[in-house]
Amino acid sequence: MLYTVQFLLLDARTGAVICIINTIRCVVFYIFKEKNIRPSIIVLMIFIIASIGAGIATWQNNYSIIAIFSALIYTYGLWQDNIKVIRVCAAIMAIGWVIYSLLVGAYSGALTETIEFISAIIAIVRYDIKKVTIEE
Repeated sequence: MLYTVQFLLLDARTGAVICIINTIRCVVFYIFKEKNIRPSIIVLMIFIIASIGAGIATWQNNYSIIAIFSALIYTYGLWQDNIKVIRVCAAIMAIGWVIYSLLVGAYSGALTETIEFISAIIAIVRYDIKKVTIEE
């Protein structure tokens, strides 16, 4: 929610609304996970449509597409069950949010997303790349 406040203070409306949708998505996906149920494709489509719709409704400039794209990538990543895909989606999403945050002047957000990107890359190298090399 602090990202939302940050983006609102910077008048980056697309980023703020996308962060609200992402917060709701995380709560919904958490509820499904607690019940050991995978969210249906309908749930996925609802969040995709909500993100695209919010992005169009709050469109300010070409930067808005970066926030929308980042949300869509990570929504898909969290929806499916393959941890390798989740890690790659997390890295791509973090790059998008770093770029968007820098463009709108949200420097603390850019720093946080940079750390998240580095974390995702470390996880990819450690659990996906090195693990494959060791198994071969």
